[in-house]
Amino acid sequence: MKDHLEIGSTPWNETGAQLGQPNYAELGLHECQIYVAQLIRHYEASKKKHLPKGCIVFVKVNHHDFGSYYEVHVRFDDEDEAAVEAAYWLESNAPEFWDDQARKELGLKPNLSNQSSNFLA
Repeated sequence: MKDHLEIGSTPWNETGAQLGQPNYAELGLHECQIYVAQLIRHYEASKKKHLPKGCIVFVKVNHHDFGSYYEVHVRFDDEDEAAVEAAYWLESNAPEFWDDQARKELGLKPNLSNQSSNFLA
């Protein structure tokens, strides 16, 4: 059976695009797509293996009274032990900051001090 976990829209100590700001749909989706790639890199670098086939990191659109917003989720087969382990690992080990590749893709300056930054649009 399929289950999913919400991971968020950016690393937990970063400020991302906000619903209601100009171009949010484009910026929020772009950030989430970059975050998906970063989460996969983070898992593979830490665990020295690929995500199991039963574990998929994806962008989900959520509809709200004030508009639609984006978040990264991980879907997994709850009957696949490796997929369950990977999904919960991603949730509990989500990165604090954008990594160098994500910062480059977002058009941010390198983060030499490991302090959070805002999305530059």
